[in-house]
Amino acid sequence: MSTSPVASRLGRSSLLNAPNLLSLSRVVLAPMFIWLLTDPGAVAGIVAAFAFALACYSDWLDGHLARTRGQTTNLGKLLDPLADKILILSALIMLCAMPREPRIPAWIVALIAVREVAVTGLPTGQVIQAHGPRRTKMAHIPAAAAGSMSLSTRSPT
Repeated sequence: MSTSPVASRLGRSSLLNAPNLLSLSRVVLAPMFIWLLTDPGAVAGIVAAFAFALACYSDWLDGHLARTRGQTTNLGKLLDPLADKILILSALIMLCAMPREPRIPAWIVALIAVREVAVTGLPTGQVIQAHGPRRTKMAHIPAAAAGSMSLSTRSPT
């Protein structure tokens, strides 16, 4: 029974480490998050805000674990920013499309989406690790989105 060169070089467990599983959980969380934001009820908005905050914490945690445990992988370098983009753009699109206030104007969502695609660029075959400004940006955008979700659960007065 022989193992493939890729599997022996990477090790089976290196791809299924905690940081990669946390990143993958954010991708899986996005459809549930979108579904929660389609519900007009206050409870669904609060649960969506909590789920989003949990996803933001998992974003920090997966990076922290990868760096401190030496579990940085090319899969993680690709999966983490992809999960971030899916979650952030899902939140922004839903906050734009929701009938309740406060809504985000569509032009702002389009501008952020274009920026994210431009920053990511076309696939080049290279994996770029996040650092500096990206980490700072990812700390502020989720906080603003979670705040908007919790505010949008208030009934109009």
